[in-house]
Amino acid sequence: MLYSLVARRDDRPAIVRANGAKVTYAELHERCGRLADELTRRGAGPGKAVGVAAKDPTEYLLLALAAWRAGAIVVPLDARAGDALPLQGARRVGVTTLAVGVDETGAPRELPTDVPARPFDPRLGLGLFTSGSSAQPKGVLLLASGPAHHVEAL
Repeated sequence: MLYSLVARRDDRPAIVRANGAKVTYAELHERCGRLADELTRRGAGPGKAVGVAAKDPTEYLLLALAAWRAGAIVVPLDARAGDALPLQGARRVGVTTLAVGVDETGAPRELPTDVPARPFDPRLGLGLFTSGSSAQPKGVLLLASGPAHHVEAL
């Protein structure tokens, strides 16, 4: 559902990078499709949590959209502090696939989380962390329909 919001296939720019480089909607659709196929081959899909922790903003968006296209739950993680923080967050919420970038062949780069596969409700689409009152981050899982309605409203 979330992926369908950007599934256009025209040559208008979908992403404009700080250096002026552009990714068209057609390119975005094609690249996300390849990444989604590879994530699915590696086990991502409905009821599975995929952590996204790419440092490059374009790769971050591509991986999140690809995971949604695969039907997975996207768990955004902070990659600015290196690999330790995303791995800690991924393990806390039960992420089995942690995508940290896109390699030169266009495939997702992953870090092993060593977390046993755990099924989640396939209607879920987004996992977020909240600090709460204990200063320990807690995972919150949202239905895919909620974020999709927010994106649609924008």
